[in-house]
Amino acid sequence: MSGRVNVGQIAGLSPQFTTTVPEETDLVFEGASNLVGNQYVPFPYGTRTQFDADKIQNAPRREYDGMMRFNTASGNFEVYFNGVWS
Repeated sequence: MSGRVNVGQIAGLSPQFTTTVPEETDLVFEGASNLVGNQYVPFPYGTRTQFDADKIQNAPRREYDGMMRFNTASGNFEVYFNGVWS
């Protein structure tokens, strides 16, 4: 199942916006985004082997320059750029 959530603007003193999407959903942020206070963006995490296996098990996913993930084996964030995770 695929879908799209479009949010043009969320404003106010204490906005609350919650949505639940399937685990394999890719979220794309375009334009300027600010996280204030105790807000966060969860990153995908695992070892390179787990990431590679995940590609095979799930529907093909496109990788975009600037994507980030956390490698639990190395303890480092990795960034995708020009076809390579580094």
